[in-house]
Amino acid sequence: MNNSEKDAVAVGAISVFVHVPGQEMRVAIVGPDETLRKALHDVGIEVGADQVVFVGEPATTVEEGPDREIDDEQEPCELDMKLSAHTRGDKHLHVHCHTCRTVAVTVRYGQHEKHRKFSPARTVARVRTWAIHKFHLQGDSASDKLVLEICDSDQRPRPEERLGELVAHGHCSICLELVQGVAPQG
Repeated sequence: MNNSEKDAVAVGAISVFVHVPGQEMRVAIVGPDETLRKALHDVGIEVGADQVVFVGEPATTVEEGPDREIDDEQEPCELDMKLSAHTRGDKHLHVHCHTCRTVAVTVRYGQHEKHRKFSPARTVARVRTWAIHKFHLQGDSASDKLVLEICDSDQRPRPEERLGELVAHGHCSICLELVQGVAPQG
């Protein structure tokens, strides 16, 4: 840790976890009065004209109930705003740099499909909650056994994975399928 990082820790630093598709996650430790642009610069990322930056919700946050529509009108971040404006009081945040402004998601369940655009920073868990609501499965006891699988594969992304990490480079869409999860055998 260099001296500026030590100074930031001393005055309530924020850990900024930076995600770029195809790269290892990077971490910047900066003070709350620094900008998002500086945090990205500190880890060697300069945002190009073809990229957008989103602050993602915590991977474990899915607060929507079965009777509420998921609010996903997430706009890209202003890079020159202070980090304290992005954190909502947290001491860390996840930042996602991506070439897709939105990811067009198709979710299949049986013979039916639902379509929706999400931010590339949204989690698989969030999409699963939306799909269960849209297919009216929330009252079904089987809904807690359903998982999302990438269509025409056996790949099941983890609930905390972000959509931007799943789409192929240069593509801004993905097809997922609600399938029965494997029950552990005791």
